[in-house]
Amino acid sequence: MTFDIEKNIVSWKTYLDSRGSFLPDDLEELETHLRDEIDALRKSGLDAEEAWFIAVKRLGRSDALSREYYKINAQSLWKHLFAPGESGAGKTGSREVWIIIGLALLAGVLGKIPDLFGHRMSSEADSLVYFRNLGLFFIPVIAGWFLLQKKHAGTGFLLFTLFTAAGFLAVNFFPFSGERHTEVLAGMHLVLLLWMALERLYGPDQETISGRMNFITFSGEFFIYSVLCFLGLGVFIIFTFALFETLGIDPETFISEYIVIFGGLAIPVLAVFLVEKKKALIENMAPVLAKIFTPLFLLLISGFLVALAGKGLSLTIERETLILFDFLLVLVLGLVLYSLSARNSAGRPVFSDYLVFSLILVTLLADVVAMSAIISRLSQFGFSPNKVAALGENILLFVNLTGLAVSFGGTIFTGKDFRRLEVWQSWCYVGFMIWMAVVVFVFPVVFRFV
Repeated sequence: MTFDIEKNIVSWKTYLDSRGSFLPDDLEELETHLRDEIDALRKSGLDAEEAWFIAVKRLGRSDALSREYYKINAQSLWKHLFAPGESGAGKTGSREVWIIIGLALLAGVLGKIPDLFGHRMSSEADSLVYFRNLGLFFIPVIAGWFLLQKKHAGTGFLLFTLFTAAGFLAVNFFPFSGERHTEVLAGMHLVLLLWMALERLYGPDQETISGRMNFITFSGEFFIYSVLCFLGLGVFIIFTFALFETLGIDPETFISEYIVIFGGLAIPVLAVFLVEKKKALIENMAPVLAKIFTPLFLLLISGFLVALAGKGLSLTIERETLILFDFLLVLVLGLVLYSLSARNSAGRPVFSDYLVFSLILVTLLADVVAMSAIISRLSQFGFSPNKVAALGENILLFVNLTGLAVSFGGTIFTGKDFRRLEVWQSWCYVGFMIWMAVVVFVFPVVFRFV
């Protein structure tokens, strides 16, 4: 088989990029040096494979390169992000910071719009107004940031605008009543629908399948940064409450009406900025966390299934347990997809690949248990919006996980092309988007807005 230098160079650059220590210019410079070295060795009479291995060895081990570039780039991280500087790049960075601050404030202002119509965040009766519009407060702002970064739109922008406008009309003008299950479902799924619709805005210049996998990688890192920022906001709120209470001032209304709204909606916008700007400058944290949590979640789900088997695999799982379990399955699917999207597609199977494959199989079994429990509840208590939505999502999870098991198993056990997995996940991505749209726009009508 002919040695493919171009394929190996792409894999080498992808691996270096995944270490998180290199700027794009660094990778281009290293690639130029590598190609020059390969050309010189080829002219001396070596074949392609010999020239490749010698050139890579002369250029330096990847971990040593990573450490050196990390030292250089990490020292200028905050200057790169926030210092105005004298160069054009510095001025561009400063402008971006002010733009992202303005967009973060805009998200908070959008979050205060219900206030103009007499709805208060501190009022329990009005809290659903904020919940059902949650995705409309910050996701369009993130879309604006993507458009500013990419400088062009296309069909992705039209699709996102359509979903945003239709979602706004649905959650605010459908005559929700009664227990309002469809209202809660619509608000929850609208967030997911709009986020998934961002994919074409994030990378409209990329080929569709690779673009979706890149967006999954981005979403994983976005989730990690958002969680960390929200933890920081929680600490800030605790100290704000404690300090003002010592003065006999009750800050609860101010916290709920301003800090929670402006801070909570600014965090996703800032997290997008941090993910985009940090990924080539500091160690990539999300892949490390993925490798840590993959075995932990494997043990957790396996332990739960063993405990459930010890109770006779009862299909009458309590509703609260079932909801928690479904959230866990979605989280694990996200962990699996992030791990796979960050994997070197041309790399040989390693131990972590087998752990991910085991996690897919165990999660698949857990999903079968969850579907059985939901079907059992449907037969006992009849149809409801929540149960039908949960069943639909569990069926999609089952189909998705089955395809992942087959395609990824083929990759690590028989050497089949990893591209098969990416194509499969791309179709599943569309399937989930369609289901989110069904829950937002069709469920309220079918279940009479209850």
